[in-house]
Amino acid sequence: LDEIRDLQKRYADWELDKQYGVTVLDRSQIFTLGLGRWYLGKHHELLEVKRPVAGRMLTSLVFGLSGGERLLFTSARVIDSNYQVQELELEQFTVGDSDEKNIYITVLDQQCGTWILPDLAAGDIIEWTYHILYPEAYQVTEHKPHFLVRASLAHEYHPTMLAKVEIRSPKDWQLKCKVINSIPGIVECSRQSEDSEIYVFELEHYLPIRNSNSRFGNYYLNPMVACAPDGYTWKEIAQVVAMRSLGSSEAEDQIPQPLERILRDSDNPADNLAQAFYWIRDNLKYGAIESAHKNIGKLGRAQAIAESGIADCKDKSYLLHLVSGSLGLPSEYLIVSSETGLVLDDLAADQFDHVLVRVLVNDKWHYLDTANRLSVFESPPPAYQGVRALILDHNGTIDAIPIDAPNANTIEIVETFDGRETDWLTGTFQFTACGNIARLADEKMKLSSLQLSSPVQAVQSGLEQFMPSLILITQTRTSHTACSNRLQVSGTHRRCHLSVVEDRLVGTLDWREPSLPTSTWRAYDLSRLFVFYVPESIRIETVFVGNLHDRLRGFSEPIVVRNDLCDITVEIESTGASIRIVRDIVIKRKYVDQDSIHLIPETMEGIEKAFHLALFFR
Repeated sequence: LDEIRDLQKRYADWELDKQYGVTVLDRSQIFTLGLGRWYLGKHHELLEVKRPVAGRMLTSLVFGLSGGERLLFTSARVIDSNYQVQELELEQFTVGDSDEKNIYITVLDQQCGTWILPDLAAGDIIEWTYHILYPEAYQVTEHKPHFLVRASLAHEYHPTMLAKVEIRSPKDWQLKCKVINSIPGIVECSRQSEDSEIYVFELEHYLPIRNSNSRFGNYYLNPMVACAPDGYTWKEIAQVVAMRSLGSSEAEDQIPQPLERILRDSDNPADNLAQAFYWIRDNLKYGAIESAHKNIGKLGRAQAIAESGIADCKDKSYLLHLVSGSLGLPSEYLIVSSETGLVLDDLAADQFDHVLVRVLVNDKWHYLDTANRLSVFESPPPAYQGVRALILDHNGTIDAIPIDAPNANTIEIVETFDGRETDWLTGTFQFTACGNIARLADEKMKLSSLQLSSPVQAVQSGLEQFMPSLILITQTRTSHTACSNRLQVSGTHRRCHLSVVEDRLVGTLDWREPSLPTSTWRAYDLSRLFVFYVPESIRIETVFVGNLHDRLRGFSEPIVVRNDLCDITVEIESTGASIRIVRDIVIKRKYVDQDSIHLIPETMEGIEKAFHLALFFR
């Protein structure tokens, strides 16, 4: 308790804004290596509740367990403002399935350890500890360890006053340790004991950087410590990963019957590959089955996967690689970290948890992820565009997955209004989307079709994310993404509720693109990084004809923006019988770093304005 009092005195000197509800007084992570193909992680934290609302909302503390890890010890206690101690009973601790685990399929363990907290008040301190035994990775070279220790130095959500990561290894091990996203103030040192080499990393008074529009934001922006054995090459890592997870590329396995039938449908290898991609993506339920591992490297694996109807990323990539070979198309496996999005170049170790395939079609690499239901054939998955991957070729090269050009992901909305019914404009529409955006919209419609009573309601639910306040009357779907990268819907509709203002009717048409954070971007930390879902092109065409054209008295001033991130242009065409207003929005980049992030306000405000059209009718 004396140490806690001392920490609170040090905290009192930290000039910190009052809005923070919880702060970390001390965070310590100690990793001890060389325990017979295991290493031990001891995790300890002291958190102080600063505001009553935080005490009410902080109901549990959670840590992850997966992949054969062993929980050795855990404890928690609450110390109130009078330094009275309440030890939490083990009945308040539970281990259960994490959100990543599919309880309907036997999978590798994905669990969470959870402490259920009592009622908390401002001034309470929670002290908790857990010790986990982590397995070293599979063997690469005999008598030489293979592992990767990776730990966030400070807490990813709460301000951290003191943070330490300590790594202890046997003296004869040659390790390489580094700080990712290093900042001034991190203290690094190493020392030796009688039988150990000890590496220590410390940091004081750190405020975490949060940018919630980036999937990997915490790993891109905040300091992390990583450690791995020195001396391995990426070629060695690539070879052992390929053999362990995918088997020999020399094995001549047979194409399973369902895919064989698909491949007979066309003489065009690119068409055959596309149809095989869609079949593998949509017909094999995702699941990592322990018993399937025995088939890796053996003939008959492909047929076993197809018959089971269940496959993980390794299995699905294996099938697509097999299909590519049968079509005479060169292909390669590549692996990424779906958790962090990072490749630590100078720490050659298995840092990866996801496999996909790239196939050379007409002199262009297609990056194909059949394990992701939102993937499309002609574009890499948006989350991995720009992420660096290890290519499992003979050299073990590292390369970045390409980022789409804007014309790979497109939206075109054409609305023609020709009349008025009560207080709404009426007309026809055509919605066309291509690429990743099309798949997102199509899956939303399919999900809605399971919950709503008619196809019109399901399509309306999907289109409302692009055209708010839509009242759909009829619809026709002429294309969908079960076998293509294109979604097209047309029909009749009502939109734009009109109000009487003096002697005029006033209304607003607005549009959205759900992957653009137009309603939330101002809340992000825009000092380091901003990420668009994908580069894309959006065209919004609005046409007024007939009686509406005659009664139209004006509309809001169009916006034009041209910078390194985005182009917004406007075209207005007026004839005696119609007026046509076209806005083109082209988002040119995915990652916006510090050099260009000052352009985000201009860009996002321009997009917001381009998505609105105020109208005035007599």
